[in-house]
Formats: sequence, C-alpha cells, structure tokens
Amino acid sequence: MNLTRSRHLWLFVALAAAAVVAAMTFSAGSTVSADAGDHAIVTFTKWNTQPDPTIMKGVVGGDVGAGTYSGQIRSVDATIARGQITRIEADYTFQGSNHTFTARLHVWIYGGKFAVLNGAVTEGWSKGSTVTGMFDVVPCTEAPNGVCFRGYVIVSGAGSN
Repeated sequence: MNLTRSRHLWLFVALAAAAVVAAMTFSAGSTVSADAGDHAIVTFTKWNTQPDPTIMKGVVGGDVGAGTYSGQIRSVDATIARGQITRIEADYTFQGSNHTFTARLHVWIYGGKFAVLNGAVTEGWSKGSTVTGMFDVVPCTEAPNGVCFRGYVIVSGAGSN
C-alpha cells in the first residue's frame, strides 16, 4: 500500500470513529442547555440553491432556537478515494431566535449519502468553540433539485463567549 493510500485509510478510520462518537452522543439524548456553558446541539436542514450551487439556505433548531441557516461553499475536492469521498470547506451561519453564529467547517461526504463535519465558530455566539457534527442526504420538497442535507452540529464550550 502506498503512502497516499495509507494516509487516506487512516483519515477515513479517524473520521468514521468521530462520526460514531458524535452519533452516540446525539442519540443518547444529551441535551445540556447551551446556557450551561457545556455544549449545545443545533439541528439543521439545508439545501443548495439554484442557479448557484455554492450558496446554501435552510432552517435551524435546537439550542440556538428556531431560525434560518445560510451557507457558502468555499472549496471542493472530489478526488479522494477515487471520488468516493468529497471534502468541502464551507461557512455555515446559524441564525436562531436564541443565538447566532458562523462556523468554518470541513465537510467529509461519504458516497454521497452522509457527511462528518468539524471546525470552529468564527463569528458570533461561542466564538472559538469547536464544532463537530454530521448530516444525511435526504429527499425533500424545499430544494429546487429535491435533495436536502439534514443533521446536527455540537458546539463544545457553548456559551463561553
């Protein structure tokens, strides 16, 4: 196995492990209040807009409160693992009734079916906090192409700023 393939394998294993831990945390029903200074769980459903697929919009909920989502894809690399993994860098803005923040996220999409997210809050509530999460690719009526991305992020250290 060559060095590049070995690095991709280790990266895949590490991201898969992070997804399992995040999923277990979410499914365990942990809903510590954002105001407790521990972590916050933010849900979202988003979709790409037309004609510019780098612009995203959607809705949010959870600890930020009901509100809107907007996003901007900054870069895309679809050459990983012979195109089976796509890495995207994007800015996600969550504008809820309780809190608003923007996070720069690295998004790893596996087989076009689900993604693992990690990054940090760059503006607004909880600036500097770590953000992890995931989403599934699902059919929907909101998006022009009928495809939405439904998931959550966990903001660690939420409310500390």
